[in-house]
Amino acid sequence: MEGSTTYLYAIWATSDFQQHSSGLASLNIATSIIGAVCVPFLAKFADVFSRAWVYLVALIFYVVGFIIIAFSPTITAYIIGSVAVAIGGAAIGLLNNVICADLISTQWRGVMFGVLSTPYLATAWFTSSIAAALGTEKNWRWGYGMYCIIMPVVIGPAVIVVLYLERKIRRLGLIAEAKENGAGNAEDLESKNVNAVEAIVEPKKPLQARAYQVFEEMDTVGLLLLGFGFSLLLLPFSLSAYASNGYKNPSLIAMFVTGPICLILYVLWEVFFAKFPTAPKRFLKNRTFITAIILNFIYMCAGYLNLTYVYSYTYVVTDFNDREQNYYNNILTMTLCGAGLIWGILQRVTHRYKFLQIFGLTLKLIGMGLFVSKSGVRSEAQLIMGQILIVRQTSP
Repeated sequence: MEGSTTYLYAIWATSDFQQHSSGLASLNIATSIIGAVCVPFLAKFADVFSRAWVYLVALIFYVVGFIIIAFSPTITAYIIGSVAVAIGGAAIGLLNNVICADLISTQWRGVMFGVLSTPYLATAWFTSSIAAALGTEKNWRWGYGMYCIIMPVVIGPAVIVVLYLERKIRRLGLIAEAKENGAGNAEDLESKNVNAVEAIVEPKKPLQARAYQVFEEMDTVGLLLLGFGFSLLLLPFSLSAYASNGYKNPSLIAMFVTGPICLILYVLWEVFFAKFPTAPKRFLKNRTFITAIILNFIYMCAGYLNLTYVYSYTYVVTDFNDREQNYYNNILTMTLCGAGLIWGILQRVTHRYKFLQIFGLTLKLIGMGLFVSKSGVRSEAQLIMGQILIVRQTSP
């Protein structure tokens, strides 16, 4: 529900602050950067502490973020609140996928990831009515504010149950053997016929020693270098519109220089110094892994260049009312979720993925082509089909 409504309110919020164009760009850049950079932190946090605590952190960020947005007096406060919400959303998305990977064997994982997204097929229809009622310059704050109540009510019981079960397991003195031998999912544990083993009781360390141990296990230095590196490298693209002399501004030049240096230092730290590396050497030497990152980087660039203003564009060139506009916006969600399940089943049946990627890329190129016109695209059928073909590529 939140994902199918709040992104539409951004159009009205930035317009209300009279910074629609620059505000949308800054919002998308800030939430995308922080939402991506925070994932390694959250992943490490889940490993060092537990899955349940990450769910709790997600809930806190959600509630605080929506409160800030609902009462935001300026565009800056609105973006800060949106960043907090993005962190909460990243945490929920990460933990859902991690827990799914923990429980499901590799060959069925694509199908189950598709199943995780199927609730959107239902919410897309009734959330259009919600967005139509609250997507105005007067009501958009309520559109965000209602989730301050909804999120704790929905996520809170799940967090309490997981925390209770985790505490119960610890009190029973049981730990999963996967923590000791590296078994990655339910299939690995089942093949070893292992359920649980008695926990090893270690002497309690002083607070300072425990804090330093957590500091090392979190790979704090590496994650800070990674976060600062990407932030300093990418934020100037958003700040250039406000800085004097644009990209010639000394501060932006310093950020462009410092960002890559931090990323280089991150790689050196992970290779030579980190005791609990976020990116082990085997990942950095894996050509498939590195190639996947490069492909995803290029794909994200293409996707966000298209999505940033496409919904604003359709407001101008079509006669869609608010409900129809939201239906159009939900084409992305509906097609992605429906196609995700289909591609997952095809991958399970065929045990192949490369042909799915090539086929998906072909569809994306055709979809992008439908948005290209010298005089602008005004055909509703062309706009809709372009979205369907572009989104169907994402699932493989």
